[in-house]
Amino acid sequence: MQTWLAKESHDRDSLLQGAEMVLKLTRNMSMYQTIIRRPERFESKIRYELNKFLPMRLEKMTLQDVKVLDAELMPQIDDAIGKEQAHKAVEQAFDGDTDTSGFLPIASGIRPDHDSLPENIKGIWTDNKERWFKIKQLYNYLLPISQPCDRYEYLKQLKDLWYTYKRELERYDNYVASPEGEAANDAESSPLNIAKDIANARSYITKNIDRLIELKKVSLSSDESTKALADFNVLCAKIQQRVDVLSANDAPLGDDLKAKLKEAGLSLPSSE
Repeated sequence: MQTWLAKESHDRDSLLQGAEMVLKLTRNMSMYQTIIRRPERFESKIRYELNKFLPMRLEKMTLQDVKVLDAELMPQIDDAIGKEQAHKAVEQAFDGDTDTSGFLPIASGIRPDHDSLPENIKGIWTDNKERWFKIKQLYNYLLPISQPCDRYEYLKQLKDLWYTYKRELERYDNYVASPEGEAANDAESSPLNIAKDIANARSYITKNIDRLIELKKVSLSSDESTKALADFNVLCAKIQQRVDVLSANDAPLGDDLKAKLKEAGLSLPSSE
């Protein structure tokens, strides 16, 4: 498919080959018969259809796989949107406004100690409000689109955002500050120990980031996708902890590593 699309022009035989690929992908015999009568008139149509399917096929996804992904994802978003709407209705009924600054769907709520949290933890709430806005945009954009091949790219983006949103909420909710405060950790905060922590964190990230990216890709396929997603979330949390160590100590990240972290869906400091 990629080889065919890479060619600037096609003769009749090549156009018929393209039409056959479109038939295999769409199983639309009527469209195929229309194309093969005068294939020279339909080169742009063949390109259009193949380009629709290419991203999905590069991820080794079938139409059935996309339908499964759709059925897994959209009801979760629909339920979360319903909870947000119910919350807004209650706020409006009792308070006369719809201030939702302390609310995010499926979240436990903004923490009482929010203002005293470290910046990298406190920032999760703001980042997730932005993620939630994008999630709703993608969800609403998908509603009128019916064909799986047309939905795939947006479903893929939606899945990345949704599971990052959920994972980051867990990180925010589960963060535990030292009860004695930073003074209790003075012995652990010597320059030597800090340097060791930074080196260990950077080494762990470098060794595992490619595996994390691979797990993310596998989680989008049908084979063992549930296990891959679970493994992805576990490893992602571990790498995020190391990213937080680097962030807390203002340790720089190389451009290549930052690009990989973003590809994997990790949260980077705003300065990154």
